[in-house]
Amino acid sequence: MISCILLTRDPALLAKAIAMFEAQTYPAKELIVAVYADKPVTVPAKYATVACAADELLGVALNKSLAYSRGDLLSIWREGDTYAPGYLARAVLALHGAAVARWTNHLIQFGDEVRRIQGLSVLGSFVLTKAVWKTTPFRASRNDLERSMLSDAKATHSAITEVLDAPTLYTFNAGTLASPLMSAGKPVDAAGLRARSRIWPPRVIHVPFLEHPIGLGDAVKHATAAIGIKPCGGCDQRAATLNAKLTLVPKS
Repeated sequence: MISCILLTRDPALLAKAIAMFEAQTYPAKELIVAVYADKPVTVPAKYATVACAADELLGVALNKSLAYSRGDLLSIWREGDTYAPGYLARAVLALHGAAVARWTNHLIQFGDEVRRIQGLSVLGSFVLTKAVWKTTPFRASRNDLERSMLSDAKATHSAITEVLDAPTLYTFNAGTLASPLMSAGKPVDAAGLRARSRIWPPRVIHVPFLEHPIGLGDAVKHATAAIGIKPCGGCDQRAATLNAKLTLVPKS
């Protein structure tokens, strides 16, 4: 079973988050709602509820809530973020013996648009085993729990895997940021996230005689390979960047 911990402050977002949980295709799941607010939040009786003080350190609140979980796998949910129906199933597949799985290629919601971002880890996209959490619980901290949890897991030689091929399954809502995220030890605000992100969906160009849609980066890789140019160390990164910008599709 996978236990999902939903941190909620806003009653208006709770119903949407619960609906996304119920829509998950992975059958063995439970939801624990951690009410992390200074005002009452009504939670449907079918879900376990954990009361956390509004000023409680986030790491402490998470550990308190996770202690009620029954699953061998744990998923941390941020209200306001979007979890597609296949999110949990893909997360379980990604773990495959690892201790932690995290989305480092996902979508990001700004007020006026959705974009795609790579290389950013946020707590709402983490799935982990209960075993690694018991060994290295979240630190009693308010911020930067992503980095500290990864650091602690690595210190115990726990395997960590990244989900790179399913960006549409998780969308981080940058509009709910109460304070800047920490990335590589430096604070990044919404403007910085927008500068790092890419247009989504990619722009499309219709090409005659093309049989199947293909990203521009993959098209360049195939073309260079066809004339005998060997791939370089940065080819995959370049291809991913170009794929995010432009897709070639057959002209009807």
